[in-house]
Amino acid sequence: MERHRGVAGVERFPGEPRRQCSWYASLLAAGSVLEASVHPKPGAVTPCASHGDKSFQDFVVHAVALREALEASCHSRGDPLEDGLRAYAACLRILPLPPGNVGLGTALLLIPLAAALPRLGPCDAALLTAEASRVALEAGAGAARAYYDLLQSLSPRHLGRYEGPVPGVGEGYPASFSDVLRAARWDLVHSELLNSYPATREALEELETLRAGGWGLGEAAARVLLSILARRGDTLIAARWGLRAYQRSMEEARVALTLYEKGRLTLREALEWLDSKWRPRGWSPGAALDILAASLGLLLAREVEACAPRAV
Repeated sequence: MERHRGVAGVERFPGEPRRQCSWYASLLAAGSVLEASVHPKPGAVTPCASHGDKSFQDFVVHAVALREALEASCHSRGDPLEDGLRAYAACLRILPLPPGNVGLGTALLLIPLAAALPRLGPCDAALLTAEASRVALEAGAGAARAYYDLLQSLSPRHLGRYEGPVPGVGEGYPASFSDVLRAARWDLVHSELLNSYPATREALEELETLRAGGWGLGEAAARVLLSILARRGDTLIAARWGLRAYQRSMEEARVALTLYEKGRLTLREALEWLDSKWRPRGWSPGAALDILAASLGLLLAREVEACAPRAV
């Protein structure tokens, strides 16, 4: 195995693949905690704003399940996505977490990345995400079964009656995971896996630009979240509240971004304005937050490997 040198020339992973997998799993999982720690976020869980069914502390605990899933994917000798999802499910069963979904979308994005990272490293984001997409597309019936079992046990609030080219949850299993992705290609997270993570790479690039300009991690993450919401919207809002809610949320995010860019509102004020509208409606941008968590995990890996300019 290639010897890796991080910042200041410190040598890591001299022939120790297990340590390498643990390192990348920790960095990717930490991205999810960074995302949860951002405040304010419109309609979402932050350290200062909980939901009725989950809190910021739950996201910190959930990162333990993510790390286990990512290590399992990295060490897999079979289907990395299936092994990662099964490790994730096993860990969720024993952790003190509330019933329901805390971060399945984030896990779905990070598990293929964890399979690709130790072999390719984080510095070529296009190559890395293409490989992660390949991992997801080549996953078989076992991964599809593991994902459906997770959906059934977690019962996300947006999950409703489904009729289409694959069985509904609880009504059987698809033949492969690629069938699941194609059936749900309208969704932001599933579309990322199908198409080599375009939104994640876009968010990562913006994060790196802000970091190079001296922004802190939390402030940069908040700024990028506003960009994601304005440019791509949130498909979880669409799934739970309908297309009109999706369109209205994107329009409001664009207004907030414009007011911020014109200097009429600070970044915090723009996000607080959105929060004042979305939280009373119950709108929470889960898919956009999954994208942000994945991009933050990759940012940490790239900064540690000195792939991108670091903030002073």
